[in-house]
Amino acid sequence: MRQRLAVPMLAAVAALVVAPSLAGGSVGAVSVSAVTPPSRPGPWRQLGKVAVSRIGGQLHLQRTATAPAPKALAFVVTSPSKRRIHASWTSYCEFDSDDGYTEDYSGNLSGVGRITYYPRVFDGATLCYLWINTVAVRGSRVTAAAFWY
Repeated sequence: MRQRLAVPMLAAVAALVVAPSLAGGSVGAVSVSAVTPPSRPGPWRQLGKVAVSRIGGQLHLQRTATAPAPKALAFVVTSPSKRRIHASWTSYCEFDSDDGYTEDYSGNLSGVGRITYYPRVFDGATLCYLWINTVAVRGSRVTAAAFWY
């Protein structure tokens, strides 16, 4: 005798499977405590949710800072592991539109426990994008958060 799942039950199971991958900009985003803001002085505000990788997985984060015009950007990447975190990042800022003045920067960073970085934002920028990618840290999760003011 076969048992069939009711449609509401299937919808609930699908929501559990799909929702985490859509929640925070990375596959396997889960609810976590907030990442401590960067240490440089300033009225830092978190830009979107904290992104969390799966255990032993990569992390991908993209955030957009708009009105009011961004004056500073920062991001923090953490892992409880004693293994090194390897992150690459790209920032792109523009004035008014991509027909006006633009600046883009990118780099690679590594560290153990916590990485904090402050991408450059030019005076008068009206829109900035920030992308962060990390290599998997074996046996551990990686978290990342973007900040701005």
